Amino acid sequence: MPDTKPGALEIPRLFFLTSTLDAREKSVDAVPTVPGTNATPLPTKIVGIRVKPGGKIFHVGQWWAMRIPAPLPPVKDDAGHVFVPKTMPIALAPGDYSVSVDVPLHAIAPLERAAIAHIRVEALSKDH
Repeated sequence: MPDTKPGALEIPRLFFLTSTLDAREKSVDAVPTVPGTNATPLPTKIVGIRVKPGGKIFHVGQWWAMRIPAPLPPVKDDAGHVFVPKTMPIALAPGDYSVSVDVPLHAIAPLERAAIAHIRVEALSKDH
């Protein structure tokens, strides 16, 4: 009898909250929202991971140097329909940034589970 495989929604996934701050400590990659709308948070579960003494946990993630500009205000046409313009991410301007990753470790203080990297974004030369 074959093993039953969990569905895509049943597979536990770890969520690594990532934020990028510019030199003024302002978030540049936060998803902009339109006032008056509310997003429903996803349900969360605590996942237990056992690591042998001396063992390590690795996670490989991707990060793109992008920022999300604030959305334009909603537009109302003559018929009363409201349109919310879409916001597209654009490349970060050259400069210094800090990238913070919140490692989802239970029962550890938030300051102790944050991994922070300071990066410099440079403009690409015309050769690239």
